[in-house]
Parts: sequence; C-alpha cells; structure tokens
Amino acid sequence: MHEVQIHVADDWFVGFHEGLKAKFWRAASEPWADDEAAAVAALLDLRAGRRVLDAPCGAGRIAVRLAERGLDVTGVDISAPELEIARAAAAERGVEVRFEQGDVRELPEEEFDALVCWGNSFGYMPHAATLDHLSACRRALQVGGRLVLDTSTAAEAVLPGLRDEMDYDLDDVRMRARQIYDAPRSRLVTQMEFTAPGCEPERSAVVHHVYTVAELVRMLAQSGFSVEELLGDPASGARFELGSARLVVVARAV
Repeated sequence: MHEVQIHVADDWFVGFHEGLKAKFWRAASEPWADDEAAAVAALLDLRAGRRVLDAPCGAGRIAVRLAERGLDVTGVDISAPELEIARAAAAERGVEVRFEQGDVRELPEEEFDALVCWGNSFGYMPHAATLDHLSACRRALQVGGRLVLDTSTAAEAVLPGLRDEMDYDLDDVRMRARQIYDAPRSRLVTQMEFTAPGCEPERSAVVHHVYTVAELVRMLAQSGFSVEELLGDPASGARFELGSARLVVVARAV
C-alpha cells in the first residue's frame, strides 16, 4: 500500500468513478438504496409530480427510486460512465429521469421544489468552490424549496473515531485505504488502492474537506438557506450528536 500523498489536485474527483473504483462504490451503496431512497423521500415530503434535482446523482440509485414514487426527477453528475449506468437503470425499472452531465457548481436554475445531495458527496472541493456549490444549490431551488444534504465527514462525525487504515472486499473488488487528517487545511486525505482478479490495480488519492456542524450551518446561511433539522439517522429521525456516523442536513431556501 502506497503512502498517503498530501498534494492532491483540487479536481481529483474528475474521472474517479470509473473502473474498479466505480464498481466497488456501486457494490457498497446498492444494497442500501431502497432504504436510503425511502428516507430521502420522507425528508422531502413532496407529493407526486413535484420537481427534484439529485446532484451529484452518480449511477442514479436515489434518482430512479424517487422517480418510482412519482416525483419529476433530474439527475446531474460529472461522470459520463455513471450517467450511462443511471440511464440504463431508469429504463430497466420503467421510469423517466432526465440525466445530465454537469458540475455541481453550475446546476440548472429551474426553480426545483427540492434538491438532494446524497451519498457523502459534499466537501470534495476547496472552500471557495464549496461555497459556489451551495450557491448553485440555492439558485436551483424556488423560495421554500428543500435541500437534503448528506455527509459523513462533518468534523463531529469523522474525527472522534478516525481510522488510519481500512480494508474491504465487495463484489470481487478489494479496497485498501490509508488516511490522514491534514489539520492545517482541515481535510481528510485518503490514499486508496483497488484490486480485483485479472485486473490491473487502480490507485487514487481523494480529499474530503472537513467542516464542523456550526461551520456548515453558517455556510448554508451565507448561501441563502435556513437549516431546519440536523439528523444523525435519517431513517429514525434521530438528531445528530457527537460521534454520529453521518450528518443529514435539512434546509429551506429563503
């Protein structure tokens, strides 16, 4: 396993979800997709026909299931291969979802009723770009529209039990990772290696910028949101607390 590299390109996520990496992440997330989509739908609390933007949508596991509930869904992601898988999933399940390739900093300004940022897809970019992301989310929503944002790298969630190494096997793909907390820049830097029988190993360094809950609340306010709920378990509705595995923020566009 290679040492963790501190110097990682700001756009490291471009091209990340391909090959073994994408296969591993789909295997990790798909078993929970029905439960996750049900939790998202409950938090959105929208009647059929309302417009929802899922960004980034990845392979469409949430977008497709929201469309099955009668919502009018658009999915945006930077990965063309993931979008192709998403379109195939929508066709297989017999639902219509608009999937578009794009950057989360430049979302469609179409006055959606709700926006979903799910699957720990927040905080990839440096601070200024993250603010651009939140501002784009606000522009995509009508006044009163709801944002549901999911992250596993809020400081109070990730730091108390931070592990130096991780090792998982899913769908014949093995992922080994080493990570460090880069305190001067408040970011988690992870060096990942993916291997599978008959395949060349794939290695990537990834970054999650780490914010405290209070910092994130302030950033949302700065971007035009009012936070309504901070949840640690979206399925049960349990409030977020120190050591919760994830943070789910429910906010309104003001």
